Amino acid sequence: MLVRYAAGWDAINTSTDAGLPALREGDLDIIWNVLGVPGLQFRFRNAYVGESGEGVFPAFRIILNYELPLL
Repeated sequence: MLVRYAAGWDAINTSTDAGLPALREGDLDIIWNVLGVPGLQFRFRNAYVGESGEGVFPAFRIILNYELPLL
């Protein structure tokens, strides 16, 4: 399990010198390695992203990873 929080503010667009909105993000990842199948992993990610003045946008993902033994 992984919990992350990041925030950014006072960013400037270098091509226009205009200020960018403050941004906040919180993530919760739950990772499950399947014991019966080596290299198979399920990841459940729940993220919330908030921009100043725009509200909070949720994002829920289910990610399937499988490592292929190429060598």
